Amino acid sequence: MLRNRRLSAWSSTLIVVAAILLAVVLMNLIALQTRTRYDLTLTGQHQLSPRTSRLIERLPGRFDLVFAVDRSRVDQKSYDAIVDLLSGLARTNENIHFQSVDVGTSRGKAQFEALVHQLRERDRPIIERQSQRLTESAANFRTTAVDLESVSAGIESAALAVPTDRPDANTVRRLLQNGASLSRIAAQDLSRIADLIDQELATQDGMLPDTATIRDRIATDLDRIEDQLSMLGTELGRFGATETMPQAARQEAAPRARELLRARDLIATEADTLARLPRPAVFRVASALALGEALLVIGPPDVGITAIDRDALLPSIDGLVAAHVGVGGEVARRAEDLLTVALASLTLPHQPILIIVHAEVEPFVMKTPVFEQLIDRARSRSVDVLEWAIVAAPDHPTLDKLDPAGRRPRVYFIISPNSAASSAGGDANLTGARRATALARVVTDLIDGGQSILLSLNPSVFPTFGDADPIAAALAPFGLRPNTGTPIVTEQVTDRGRAIATTLTTPGSAGEHPIQRAIAALSTQLLWPIAIETDSRDDVQTVTLLEAPGSNSRWMETQWIGLWQAQPTAAAADVLAKFDEGRDQRRDSYTLAVAAERTLAGQEQRVICIGSNGWALDRVAQPRRAVDGRLIAINPGNLELLDASIAWLAFADDLIARSAASGNVPTVQAMSPAMAARLQWLILAGLPLGVLLAGVGWRIVRG
Repeated sequence: MLRNRRLSAWSSTLIVVAAILLAVVLMNLIALQTRTRYDLTLTGQHQLSPRTSRLIERLPGRFDLVFAVDRSRVDQKSYDAIVDLLSGLARTNENIHFQSVDVGTSRGKAQFEALVHQLRERDRPIIERQSQRLTESAANFRTTAVDLESVSAGIESAALAVPTDRPDANTVRRLLQNGASLSRIAAQDLSRIADLIDQELATQDGMLPDTATIRDRIATDLDRIEDQLSMLGTELGRFGATETMPQAARQEAAPRARELLRARDLIATEADTLARLPRPAVFRVASALALGEALLVIGPPDVGITAIDRDALLPSIDGLVAAHVGVGGEVARRAEDLLTVALASLTLPHQPILIIVHAEVEPFVMKTPVFEQLIDRARSRSVDVLEWAIVAAPDHPTLDKLDPAGRRPRVYFIISPNSAASSAGGDANLTGARRATALARVVTDLIDGGQSILLSLNPSVFPTFGDADPIAAALAPFGLRPNTGTPIVTEQVTDRGRAIATTLTTPGSAGEHPIQRAIAALSTQLLWPIAIETDSRDDVQTVTLLEAPGSNSRWMETQWIGLWQAQPTAAAADVLAKFDEGRDQRRDSYTLAVAAERTLAGQEQRVICIGSNGWALDRVAQPRRAVDGRLIAINPGNLELLDASIAWLAFADDLIARSAASGNVPTVQAMSPAMAARLQWLILAGLPLGVLLAGVGWRIVRG
């Protein structure tokens, strides 16, 4: 009997164990077939940002991610974080395939070299077509060189035709002989360029020539020759048209001038054709391939390839460890951000150009660290950045090299000047007010031309003296009326007593607009905030992006210049200001940023107005701090507002979503006054009433 009981117990145990093992096996088999993934970590470090998720959903075909790195030279936590991220992406999306290659081993090196060879062969057809085009250009350059030698001889004949008895005979002859020399030098330069093309195309061992690099090497020389021939042809044409010059020399020079200009046009046509040749994908990542360590992002043949180099993907962890920041989470966030940028650069056909426009006396954007991180962030996202200092260089900067086909969207980021500034260097035309007026003319021209504008506003002295702020007035076609004459101030009580703050931090507004979805509830800081009023117009659609609640301690200050002069850094001021009911205004809420859209000449035009001029400064938008083992952006809304604004103004709405950089920022929605009132009544009256009702119920139950 005892033995039967033992056998029964053992049988039951074995059956239970077998059932559990079978369940585990079946669950793993099911897990291999499903792409659902749950992140149960406290920090959410394995959860993709909305921007990454949206971008991956729209991938046009298969993308291969190849992580090639020498594992012996990489921090293990960093490596594991990246592999976990990329393998997770491959599991959750059928268009992404991931492979890790350890190039520190002989087998890994062989795998990587085979991959590089495969990529080169994939681009062979386009490289061969470009090589043929370069060969044709070389032949045209040689033909033009022969023509220029003939032109040189003709100009020499014109010099010999100058009568020796003329008082200026030597001067005229020297002029013509110099022209003949320039034509001959241009011919020699063209022959040299043709020889260089042939030499570079004559590769060995079946290697494909880097056609884009060949094109870039000759581009500067072609531009120089084109300018020389243009100048020489124009001067020779003037000589032939001058009646005081010798008739025989004029007759010889005039046709030579026309031949020079024809040669110039041919060279310009060839240079333009070559400039439009796209760089083959395999050569865009040549440096990463040469180093042998990178994350390769390989799209379909018609999309191309890009690479994230090792140093960008695997930063030094010493600073993270010292700041007690979790290495894995921070490296994964950084890798996701870089991967998102790489995928966007491949899938977005035309990346925007950001043109920073200002009216400072000298260019400063590229020379000072004020916007250094902003520019680096934009460029890392394949957004080219230009500076247009309208005072130093009134003409629009040339975009021929950045956008030869004229297809890339342009976004003009307007930085308003300090209209209260005195004249620079004693020049009355360089006062802040004069420079603001000049910038307003540029903004008006851009708006009238249908351009996309991101306008940052400064407080203005014009309304103080009863005049309209010209920069604010430029927004009239969109029904926007910024109150630049009355910036918003907030009264604060500190350890030092009462103070006036000219900095305002507010959460991004929630809504269905793409920018609203990106910045909703994210803390956004504005320096010297300005309220914006909107007039309803049938032809304009406006959306509020930032809004701050009103209170008794916040108002629109008319006597702000003393504060402005006392605190150029916009910190809490010692200069006191008091609310004056006769001059100042309080409101229930203040609109601080607006996106506006209209149709102009059959085309959509978009404008964003931000009621602050310093919101994108590096010192405001970029700082981060360590919180609970994570690096948190102090003002994440500023960064997201900038990225989303550029994308929206470039009509790339599908790419607007919150990035990985802000994905680990805790957000709490702003509480409306009505909600706050209900919560107060619930606490004050609800709890006592609940206790009373509970007592009544207990009494009824007990009888």
